[in-house]
Amino acid sequence: MTRGASHAARATVIEALHALLKADLADKTPLRYESVRAIHWRVARLASAVTATTGEVPFQAATARRVDMHAVERFRAETGRFAEADNRIGGGRDREALIGHLVANVRRLARGDYTEQTGRELFSAIAEAILLLAWMTFDVAPESALTQKYFTYARLLAHRADNRLLEAAVLAAMSQQARYVGVGDEAVELAAAARQGTLDGDPPCIRFFDESESVSWKPVLKTVCGYPS
Repeated sequence: MTRGASHAARATVIEALHALLKADLADKTPLRYESVRAIHWRVARLASAVTATTGEVPFQAATARRVDMHAVERFRAETGRFAEADNRIGGGRDREALIGHLVANVRRLARGDYTEQTGRELFSAIAEAILLLAWMTFDVAPESALTQKYFTYARLLAHRADNRLLEAAVLAAMSQQARYVGVGDEAVELAAAARQGTLDGDPPCIRFFDESESVSWKPVLKTVCGYPS
C-alpha cells in the first residue's frame, strides 16, 4: 500500500526534475552557463543529516499504472548501458541520449502505483541515473550550476528513498565539484558528511577517504562503489 505526503508535495520534485531534463535536452536551461553557489552545498549536507522518513518518500498514485520490481530492474538495466558506455568512452558523449531516456521514463514510472519497497527501489534507481547524468555533465561543464543541480537532485532522491550509502556517494561527488571550483572549505565539509553517512554500516565506499588530502573522488567511486568515471 502506498503512502506518504500529499500528492502535490510528492509530485513537486519529479515534476521539477522532468522540466529541467527537458530544458537541458533543448539547451534552454540557463543553469549550464551559471556558476555554482556554495549555499546549495551547505543546504545539501545539512539536509542529509536528517534521516529520511516514510512520509518524505514521494510515493505516487497519480495513475492506475502498476509499477513493480521488474519495471525498476528494466529501468536500471537501461541506465546501466549508458554507464558502461561512459566507462569505456567518457567525456559525456552519451549525455543527450541519457537525458532522453530519463525524460521518457522517470516521470512515467514515478507517477505509477507501487508498494513502499518498490518505491524505495525506484527512487534509488532514479537517483543513481541522475548521479550518472551529473557526472556526465561534470565532464562537459564542471563549474556549472547545472552540474551542481543534478548532484542536488540525486542526493534528494537518494535521501527520500532512505538509501544512505548512495546519498553519501552523492555528497562525495559534490565534494569533488567543490574542490574542482576551488571552494576548499566546503569540499572538506561535504567529504566529512559523506564519510559520516557511511559509518553505521561500515561499507567500503568512503572508508579510505581522508578529507585532509586532495584526492579525486571519481576514481574512488568507480573502483570501490561502482560509479562511472
